[in-house]
Amino acid sequence: MFFRLPLVRLVATGVFVLLLESVTRAAKLTAAEAGDSTAEKRKQAAPSTKSAAGGKATTQAPAADSATNSAPRLGFHGSMDVLRMGDSVSVIYSDIPSPPAPSTQQIREDGKITLHMNYTVTAAGKTRGDLEREIRELYVDQAKVYRDITIAIQTATRFVSIGGEVRTPGALPHNGDLTVLKVINAAGGFTDFAKKTSVVITRASDKSQITVDCKRAQKDPSKDVLVYPGDAIFVKKSIW
Repeated sequence: MFFRLPLVRLVATGVFVLLLESVTRAAKLTAAEAGDSTAEKRKQAAPSTKSAAGGKATTQAPAADSATNSAPRLGFHGSMDVLRMGDSVSVIYSDIPSPPAPSTQQIREDGKITLHMNYTVTAAGKTRGDLEREIRELYVDQAKVYRDITIAIQTATRFVSIGGEVRTPGALPHNGDLTVLKVINAAGGFTDFAKKTSVVITRASDKSQITVDCKRAQKDPSKDVLVYPGDAIFVKKSIW
């Protein structure tokens, strides 16, 4: 009896310790599972957040200046007041001592013209008013040749000519964007004797020549060459 009481107490204490360890272990497991669950949720949410943000941060490009945008296109689109390659322009200088004679020239293939004192500017893609202001700033603000100067731009009426094996050869107004096929259609189309694979365009700007295969151009619009004011188109006669 003397030895039984301590033994009972010892057993009870052992059971209590085991129960306490079990409860502690269970609590730790629950906490760990909760942590894993939270981490998994965060992991799953991360891609959607990245996707919603678009991955890497992107910066929207600012709207480009209209003059800068139109210059590379060389005035093919937009208002009819916009200068184009092949346009004949006269630059008139005034309000300066001994002004030079007006300079009349065609806008070259690169879209540029050469001015008084051998300055070169891009004319194509700009309105007459914009070009006048740019030339004035060149002589007054940039080169500082004059204290003040007045510039006036005059343009000739735009035409394109077509001859050879078309039904209505002659001169046609150049209004807006024109391609070789559009000009041929405006001239009534090919005759029965036309050599459609060898249509020659003579550029007004530098008298260079381009040969166009209009059969290919009819199938592939990217082969339909642009025609500029003053250009001349000639449709050869087929020998077959």
